[in-house]
Amino acid sequence: MTGASPAEAGFSRRMPAALLALLVAVRLAAVAIQPLLAERVPDWAWANNDGYDALAANWLATGAFSLDPGVPTALRLPLYPALLALARLAAGPAYVWATMLLQAALSVATGVVLFRLAAELFGRRVAAWTVVLFVVHPQVNNFVVRCATETLFTFLAAAFALAATRFARDRRGRDLVGAAAWLGLSLLTRPTLAALAWLGLASLLAWSWAGRRDALRRLGWTAAAAGTTLLIVAPWLARNWVRSGGEWIWQTWVGQPLCQGVYVSGHLDEFLQRRKSLTELDQACLHDIRLLDRRLSRTLAAGRAGIAREVVADRYFRARARQMASDRPAERARLLLRNLLWAPVLQMTWRGTWILIPWNWPLLLLGAWGAAANLWKRPRRWREFAPTLALFAYVYVGHAATWPQARYVLPGLVPFLAFSAAGLAEAFTAWPARAPAPPARRPSST
Repeated sequence: MTGASPAEAGFSRRMPAALLALLVAVRLAAVAIQPLLAERVPDWAWANNDGYDALAANWLATGAFSLDPGVPTALRLPLYPALLALARLAAGPAYVWATMLLQAALSVATGVVLFRLAAELFGRRVAAWTVVLFVVHPQVNNFVVRCATETLFTFLAAAFALAATRFARDRRGRDLVGAAAWLGLSLLTRPTLAALAWLGLASLLAWSWAGRRDALRRLGWTAAAAGTTLLIVAPWLARNWVRSGGEWIWQTWVGQPLCQGVYVSGHLDEFLQRRKSLTELDQACLHDIRLLDRRLSRTLAAGRAGIAREVVADRYFRARARQMASDRPAERARLLLRNLLWAPVLQMTWRGTWILIPWNWPLLLLGAWGAAANLWKRPRRWREFAPTLALFAYVYVGHAATWPQARYVLPGLVPFLAFSAAGLAEAFTAWPARAPAPPARRPSST
């Protein structure tokens, strides 16, 4: 197994027509059978998950980004509600179907990006296997027809990984700016990669100063990349600064999910022992959070409302989450190791978890094998492998430490499928030959 040579790089980026047709057909089939799935599994029906649908409706009706009409909020980020609003504007009452078709198109685009990423890392054969793994993955298909950010965020994460990989290989400034643009859009979808953005900026500054003669040029591209990300998120930050009364706010729905994650992680053994579902644990935590929120509301000044009130609540729950996480550090370390095992497959019920166990655990093992084998055989290419591996490790470990759930690991797992396919190729390469042994030669008679 070898990576794509420079001579075939342009050809390797083009996905075979049959593979593209398969990807389109499967995603459209997921949309077509969604009513049947929703009838059999009501949890998979289109719903106003996390308020995104309400945000889109209120945005169009009142012009304000709000969960409650006329009350501005920063509890959610704006890019996914903007996609829902676009579908509502274009399709009217049929907006649900329009949204699912948009998400199917995003998933197809993700497959194309994934093929290019794997082809540039490992060649077309591995790229084809990568797309097949992506096509048949049950959770990927599920989120195409759900009101959730997963499909959009996964596309942005894959596009970021591809641009960052090209920059690591060729050190072209345009690839760096492209990666920064995809990163900025991801930060308007979920705040997940915010810490990774700061780590990336520190790495770029170190790279710039190490350039000696061309340090100024490198610093220029680093500034252009940072400026691109800032330009994308600046309108959202400025809007929140004005609405909150002078606070630089990214999102006010961070502290509460952290509290939920720490609580669920601490009680996860009840789920693993089948005494409670993850939904029951989550609801128990939300009950406590609502009581604490009411108590907090009584201590706030009468003028605190809207985003200004959300800021206070978010800081309160962040502090509470840190306090909960700091108790019994040795126990928290044990829970992290346990969560690393379960986070890639854990869903809200055992039924959903059992669906993912035969998929994600083998994919992780194959990916680990593919990464180790290629780093061993081609150590000089570690910079090309680093962006995808770093993205996956960051998302995987970060959510194992905070909110261990498979849906949150998925956007990092999808680009990592390139390494799973590479591990699959290694497995076939290592498979013993089964050709029949040649017949024994008869001794010649004299």
